[in-house]
Amino acid sequence: MNKMRIILLIGDSTLAPYTGPLEAEGFAVQHLFPGASEPSTGSPDAVVMDLSSAAEDPRARRYLEAASDGETPAVITLLPSAAMTSFSTARRPKSSARVSAAPSTSVTAWTREIR
Repeated sequence: MNKMRIILLIGDSTLAPYTGPLEAEGFAVQHLFPGASEPSTGSPDAVVMDLSSAAEDPRARRYLEAASDGETPAVITLLPSAAMTSFSTARRPKSSARVSAAPSTSVTAWTREIR
């Protein structure tokens, strides 16, 4: 029997459209708003965060730091396209990519990588 994979969303309500497509792909989804004090339930298999709203969140920063050291879970960061112009590619991990797609399209691509 396969264990249900957990996806942790960290960000404001702009991440809400990702919940349905992720659940439809068979993932358990937990959405935490920046600064939320409630603990996450279990260890996530992947974290999706909106950097424009969660960049200063202590939990989000811990996941980002762990990802830069190559530790799990996988971290997927989202930025609005306006912020991408100032995003330094020199500090971007090799596995990062610029994606401009609807949540359902993005989720399909992510889930192939997470599984």
